Amino acid sequence: MHTPVSELLRIVLLMHPRHRVLTPRALLGPPPWPREHGAWAMLSAPLAMGIALGGPRARHAPLVFALLFAYLALAALRERLRPLPSRDAAPPSGSRQQALRQRHSRWALIYAAATLACGAGLLVATPDLRLLALGGGAATVLQLALIRRGLDRSLPGSVLAIATLALACPAAYAVGRGVLDAQVWWTWGWTTCFFTGSLLFVRSLLRARGDARVAAASSAFHAAVSAIAALLGQPLVALAFALATARTLVLWRRRLRPALIGGIEAANALAFTVLVVLARR
Repeated sequence: MHTPVSELLRIVLLMHPRHRVLTPRALLGPPPWPREHGAWAMLSAPLAMGIALGGPRARHAPLVFALLFAYLALAALRERLRPLPSRDAAPPSGSRQQALRQRHSRWALIYAAATLACGAGLLVATPDLRLLALGGGAATVLQLALIRRGLDRSLPGSVLAIATLALACPAAYAVGRGVLDAQVWWTWGWTTCFFTGSLLFVRSLLRARGDARVAAASSAFHAAVSAIAALLGQPLVALAFALATARTLVLWRRRLRPALIGGIEAANALAFTVLVVLARR
């Protein structure tokens, strides 16, 4: 029979670090979580478009989890390869840095295994999905090479990441329809262009605040794609890019909080998603 005093001693002993190392969380460490909040929109918007255009199916559920785990695996590898920043003035010790890298490596393997577990059946059932997986894998290898060289945040590196995430649209479409067609590749292209312009807009408000050239590049890019969409007989797609152009022209000089910028971009991505889906209906 446990007395209150013995129970208290037992709890204190269990809180000792020697006991905590036996827990799964202590063995693996906390799972790394991507810090690039905009990337979630760059993944979820194409995925939603592909599901809507291909027709929702029960088999989209494992695809959603496979893409989620694949993104988390890439994020863990990114942190594994990138020089680790420190919250303090002094750089992290070699042992602490090594421990963090090992944690990211372990979680990258866990996420990769989860990706394979969720997506293996879909790869067997959908031949076109295999081609997308090969293309996405090649793009991922190139991204990792850019990360090693510190170029992943450059404009070419960012556009490559956007184009890779946008493959969620043809992937979901292929799972829904069983095949790919030319129209879904147009949707992938529109999506890549849209988020590239969004990237320039966000940079004009944060990293390149006050630099008119970045804002002008975002506006000119969106306006050019809007004109191309109009010439191709896609008025709703043209409207989506026109709205993005107007957003940049109105807001680029304002000082906005990052949270507000994120909300604006989320709303803009939602409008783009709805208009593109309506354009294909």
